[in-house]
Formats: sequence, structure tokens, C-alpha cells
Amino acid sequence: MSLNPLQRRNTRKELNEALLRSNLKGEKVAADLNITTDKFNRIMSLEQQALEDPWIVKEYLNEQIKKNGAEPVSFSALKGDYHQYWFLNSNVIDSKKISAGEY
Repeated sequence: MSLNPLQRRNTRKELNEALLRSNLKGEKVAADLNITTDKFNRIMSLEQQALEDPWIVKEYLNEQIKKNGAEPVSFSALKGDYHQYWFLNSNVIDSKKISAGEY
């Protein structure tokens, strides 16, 4: 499933808002998810190949926001129960396993 240009722009903004609300640095998120900072930046820019990767980052960041007692970011495109989307591997998202390789 592809996002249109407006959805891509909004999702990038929403991911960045989630990062801000989480009070974490990109380097910390990358380390927690066992990926390089470059790969994290590509995911945040929606330049990554695997569809699950942005969902994993979204879920991780919103979990961190909730732990801080703040309101998680409401996403306009990455919304709903990802277990119900045929084009996503929910097991990958549940395990928080970012795709292998740099792209």
C-alpha cells in the first residue's frame, strides 16, 4: 500500500512530532531498535523499503510517549489496527524487528 504525497508529508511530520514528544534523540531510538542512525533517518523520511519499518518506529515512539505520561501522536495515515492490514506483516511489527540491511 502506497501513501500519496500529502499522506507522506503528513506522516513525516507526525513521526517527527512523535520523536519530539518522546523526549528521545534519534540516536537513542536507533540504538534501542538495533539500527544505524542513517537507517533511522531514512525511516523517518519514509525512504525505507519495508512497509513495516515506519509502523515499528511509530509504535515504539508512541509507547515511549505514553510511558512519559503524555498524549501519543495521532497519525493520519498510519492508523488503525495494523493486524488487520493485509499488506503488513503484523508479526514483524509486534516483534519490533526492523528490516535487515540499510535499505
